Amino acid sequence: MINLLPPATRQQFIAGRVNALLIRYIWIVLALFALLALLSGLTAFMLENVKQSIQNEISSNNTNAASLQEVQVRADTFRTNLEVAKSILDQQTHYSETILKISSLMTPGTAISSLSLDQTTYGTPVTLQISAKSEQAAVMLKQSFQESTLFSDVHFQSISIGSGTETGNADYPVNAQLIVTINKAGA
Repeated sequence: MINLLPPATRQQFIAGRVNALLIRYIWIVLALFALLALLSGLTAFMLENVKQSIQNEISSNNTNAASLQEVQVRADTFRTNLEVAKSILDQQTHYSETILKISSLMTPGTAISSLSLDQTTYGTPVTLQISAKSEQAAVMLKQSFQESTLFSDVHFQSISIGSGTETGNADYPVNAQLIVTINKAGA
């Protein structure tokens, strides 16, 4: 095909096509910018709704927390009172439990003639009056006391062997004074 158009007209046609192409590209870019603006606006709107929802939930939780403040104060007061009661009960001495522990340590053929317990007897040396059927039974009682955690520093002050008439019991002729220290932790 022979091009019969003058060169100036041909350049005008080419420039017209380039201009049409540029205008098309400009409209595409403007449409993309509009779409981007629409998406940004929609995202901002969604974020604002989420923010408002979270703010409402925070204010609701703050209202609930304020109403629960009284419960928290009562719980703290109860916890403090419970700790005070526990410390008092931890310091309390149960003499019956101590007597039961001592009786469980008694060996056959021995008896305690006298035992006096009070708050001052714990941690200080106490003299126990012991009656036994034999000297061996008294020694076994001493060993039983030494091996327990209830007593420390266990030793005889005196041992006497008689007929048992002094104490009124002929079955237990051995009389002994056993000095022991009662441990409060063991009791």
